[in-house]
Amino acid sequence: MNTEQLPEKFIGIRINPEYVALWESYLDEGLSYKHVAEVFGVGKETVRSYYPGRGWTHKQLSAHGTFMKHHNEKMRKTY
Repeated sequence: MNTEQLPEKFIGIRINPEYVALWESYLDEGLSYKHVAEVFGVGKETVRSYYPGRGWTHKQLSAHGTFMKHHNEKMRKTY
């Protein structure tokens, strides 16, 4: 990602709306609030406040964790 093309993160004490708009495409791709927050250097709750209901639910997080656990176990057995 070329950071020279990103809008300034803050305007005064608020987050720049152009900067916040960049988060939407990542959420559309299925990234969690946590991952979007890490990419853009903000808090998970900040992302949640701008895009409520767009992150993963607890049920989705649990299902993903269970899937990854079994997937990793299979991968360890094959090598």
